[in-house]
Amino acid sequence: MKKMPSEESRPRGGGAGKAVPAPLPQRRWPLVVVVLVGLGIGAIVVERLTRPADEVSQSTVGQQGVGNPGAVPAAPPVDSSPPAPASTEELIAEAKQMADRLVESFPDHCPALLLAGRIQEAFGNSTKAVDWWERCLKLDPQFAEARAALGAAAWQRGDFENAVAYLETATAADPRLLRESIFCLADSLMNLGRASEAIAVLDGAARISPLSANGLMVLGQAYLQRKDYAKAKEKFEAALAAEPRLAGAHYGLATALGHLGQPEEAQKHREEYAKRSREQLAIWDRIHGAGRKSEKVDPAQVRGLVAGFCVRVGRVYALRGRADRAEECWLRALAVQPQSPEARQHLEALYRQLGKVGP
Repeated sequence: MKKMPSEESRPRGGGAGKAVPAPLPQRRWPLVVVVLVGLGIGAIVVERLTRPADEVSQSTVGQQGVGNPGAVPAAPPVDSSPPAPASTEELIAEAKQMADRLVESFPDHCPALLLAGRIQEAFGNSTKAVDWWERCLKLDPQFAEARAALGAAAWQRGDFENAVAYLETATAADPRLLRESIFCLADSLMNLGRASEAIAVLDGAARISPLSANGLMVLGQAYLQRKDYAKAKEKFEAALAAEPRLAGAHYGLATALGHLGQPEEAQKHREEYAKRSREQLAIWDRIHGAGRKSEKVDPAQVRGLVAGFCVRVGRVYALRGRADRAEECWLRALAVQPQSPEARQHLEALYRQLGKVGP
């Protein structure tokens, strides 16, 4: 899930009353594409970017608990776990407090600072997140994940020069980060008028693994900027074959077809773009303002995100020898989202090692 953006970052193109709005001056391609990119990489953000750098296995969890005798209280019955807060606003406030508590516990531990920043960023406090990620780099200038996080934050606020600087150094240090950073990096390069570099980045990623529909769409936009309309058409068509709902791909394909002398086909995609962009803006409106306008946020989406953060914060505590706090976080994850398999697996491993009754 991409972070909940500020009011100023809401896309203004593609509204219901306009078929194909012109891109804003500071962007060289439609902001609706940025919305779609954010939605497309949401799953990666939740799975990867909320994860601390040093993972914790089930066996490690158990060993941490055993290695700290008396640290883990007796496992309470499942029905005695604290109930999940009734409102989305309360859940978001609790998640932010959990992030603050994590930093208070481990103020000099980069994975803890990284994860705590992810939590704050996800729920609208990008200022605190950036402060913590910058602290990471003071502690360890080579910590690539903090650089990637700062690059994504710079991209979000339209600071493309710094976004490129952070993301290029991050992905050079840890090529695994390219998967989740590629869209922000390519978009930043294009907004700086460096389409050839964006193409090189995307083509390089494609040699490692096939590009997603969003990746193909961004590549099509890069070819549009290069005025290579035949190549752009090819990439947009491939993107739509993989994901027909991509509004930005319809926009780009309409543009390419117009330049290739196919006005009737171009008009079909303009109409489809108008329809899809309205749908995407409605989604944006529902997630916009999380933590401040919780009635607009899907409660199930927030519960899932908060439960995932609880699991990952518990891992950090376990790895730092705080099995009591780890247990607390995993029990909370189950209270917020009872079907969470990760939380249940970690708790079962912990209780099995300690000879206690599991959840």
